[in-house]
Amino acid sequence: MGPEAIVAAAIALGGSWFVTRGDRARIDALEKQVENLWEGRREDDRRIRARDDHIDVLEAHIWERKPPPPPARPTD
Repeated sequence: MGPEAIVAAAIALGGSWFVTRGDRARIDALEKQVENLWEGRREDDRRIRARDDHIDVLEAHIWERKPPPPPARPTD
């Protein structure tokens, strides 16, 4: 193996290391984005459940023919 081959191998190895490092950074960033999206989804689910529970309370108020005012909204 001549010196040119060694230099070419070193350049290829260094280049692949650099690309792999950049890919790892992109993967880490994407994983963080996915985790943030799932956290937002869990928060949406919590709010939707609270809204639906309040709708149930309002419907019960109506069906029982209770007078105004309606039950208060949840604070969250």
